[in-house]
Amino acid sequence: MEIPMKTHLYWISVAFALSACAPVPTRVETHAVQAGKMAPGDSEAAFKLVNTIRDPESVVLIYDASGSMRWPIRAGGEERYGPAFRALQQFIDRLGKQDQVAIIVYGSTLPSGVSDGKVTNPSRAKASCSDDIRIAVPLAPLSNRNEIKAKISNLGKIDAYRGDTPIGGALNKAADLFNGVSGTKRVVLLTDGVEECYPLVAGSPNPEEAVKRLAAQDITIDVLFAGGGLNAQGSLTARSSGAAENLRKLATGQFFEAASFDDLVDALLR
Repeated sequence: MEIPMKTHLYWISVAFALSACAPVPTRVETHAVQAGKMAPGDSEAAFKLVNTIRDPESVVLIYDASGSMRWPIRAGGEERYGPAFRALQQFIDRLGKQDQVAIIVYGSTLPSGVSDGKVTNPSRAKASCSDDIRIAVPLAPLSNRNEIKAKISNLGKIDAYRGDTPIGGALNKAADLFNGVSGTKRVVLLTDGVEECYPLVAGSPNPEEAVKRLAAQDITIDVLFAGGGLNAQGSLTARSSGAAENLRKLATGQFFEAASFDDLVDALLR
């Protein structure tokens, strides 16, 4: 059986792997079922198959742990951090052994100093925007999934979500991690909002300039927008209504908008 190779992103339909979705199988899945390599709807076999036929890639996932991740993913729904954290864990489980992975987290250690487009506490804003972007998992071959999960286990607790949203700074840190790395390279940005630090806080990088830097290094950026721009009460504000379009401009690869846990998993695992 000859299965065509496709590089860059996982081209399997993850929705097929999620039993609740019941979508149309891809060509890879159809061939695999016919050849007896997997049973219909077998998500584990589907991912293992794809990981054997695609090229290795280096992935840096940027994870938003800002204070607004405590807000509902949709009106009356669960806080955003819960579905996001569970989706992150599944993302780690689904990567191939041939891949390299890093995780950058922002907003998890220092309190916010920016709110609704205004600096409310200058000293806090300066610290949050410049000092609260950490490399939770350095870029390295995927060898021990449990060890990676242990390094990000604090993200399963609401107290880990505190700060602002320095997307430009996080993208620049991702670019630094790719220095000297060859092959297929990808950044996945999981966020519930737009850049808060630039240009309000002096010294904060412009995210659009950071995107250009990554593009010059042949690095693709996928953006996953969780929460739909809703505020703490689950309603859409005038400022947040354009969040999706602003984030879409940062995506040189794919852009996804998620309003549920299944949406998050589907988008992260594509």
